[in-house]
Amino acid sequence: FSPEGKSDKAIRLAALIGSIEIRDRLATSKIDKFLYQYASEARPRQSHSNMVTLKVVLNKPVLETGDTEIRLHLAVMPVRLNVDQDALMFLHDFFAQVTSTAPAICLSESSTRSGAFSPSLQPV
Repeated sequence: FSPEGKSDKAIRLAALIGSIEIRDRLATSKIDKFLYQYASEARPRQSHSNMVTLKVVLNKPVLETGDTEIRLHLAVMPVRLNVDQDALMFLHDFFAQVTSTAPAICLSESSTRSGAFSPSLQPV
């Protein structure tokens, strides 16, 4: 922010995640880590580096239109994904169950001045 208070930014947010691991705990699976940060001799893990960096900047509304701009920057270090057949079948069944019980979200044109689309809940 500028010291004079003339910045166009209303909110700045940064989220840093050092490390994320998703472990495969299926009894039939022989893989321990499902998702983790990739490292090798050619590409070693950098010390004190963040696996995920998320930066969000919300600009102040424009007085004439009232429009607000949000800028999102997401950086992810290389990841390795180990998927065996049992894990893939579990994910398929899990997401099939979740999507069958979730309400449908339809995109409809909103009545805003910009004519942008906004999600609305509507029965299917």
